[in-house]
Amino acid sequence: MKYLLTKYTKSNFEVAVRILRKELESEGFIIINELNVKDVFKDNLNYKLSNYKLFIVYNPLILFKGIQLDKESSLLIPFNIAIRELKNASIRISVMNYSIAMRIFSERDLLIPASITTNKLKKVLAKF
Repeated sequence: MKYLLTKYTKSNFEVAVRILRKELESEGFIIINELNVKDVFKDNLNYKLSNYKLFIVYNPLILFKGIQLDKESSLLIPFNIAIRELKNASIRISVMNYSIAMRIFSERDLLIPASITTNKLKKVLAKF
């Protein structure tokens, strides 16, 4: 199983960002922050980069279930979702496969909320 879930689209970057926001919210994710990586690199490193954003999100119910099982599981929350414009004018949306990531914890029951998270994020990616 892959550690990364990725989807490509030929959509316009801003349209893809709007779809991503809408679909994350429809799956119960709350957007904590939206980091414009392109601007950060330009302002701090004087480095030109194509459109690139990171969404930092969490799902309250999944967080609650995970912490009930293992308080340290909160170290993997919030979730980061990257959306980046590639040279070939396509857009790549990527997120960690949390079913794989949660295997580092000894509490096997954490695989349940991890699987729920992964399935919700797969639904988001399927909209592209």
